[in-house]
Amino acid sequence: MAAKRPNPALWLWYSLGGRLPQTYREWVLGDVISKTWLVRHLLRTFLRLLVPLAILFLVLSQFGGPLYIILMALALGLIVGLYYSLSYASEANDARLRKYGYPPAYGSTIRDNRFSEEDRPE
Repeated sequence: MAAKRPNPALWLWYSLGGRLPQTYREWVLGDVISKTWLVRHLLRTFLRLLVPLAILFLVLSQFGGPLYIILMALALGLIVGLYYSLSYASEANDARLRKYGYPPAYGSTIRDNRFSEEDRPE
């Protein structure tokens, strides 16, 4: 049975850090342990960083400073935020799974076991 997918509004809420209802528990697990889990994590982080940076851009552009300096500062903030998020991606996804009742480090364990099985010689 395929896991129930959230609608776009719920997915946006989930991407911004919100918690989905328990009916989406299996979908969240699949999201965190899929082969593209790191790309999905980066997209969620990018979306979470984009909203405050866009608001900050609108505020800073009202002060009349050079546009290129504002854009470079916001780009640097985006790069640092993505780097920091990548540093703790596995831990963040494990914490996301704990919200849904999974044991600690469950996602990391599944990913590690899957990758070690793929590396085994036949």
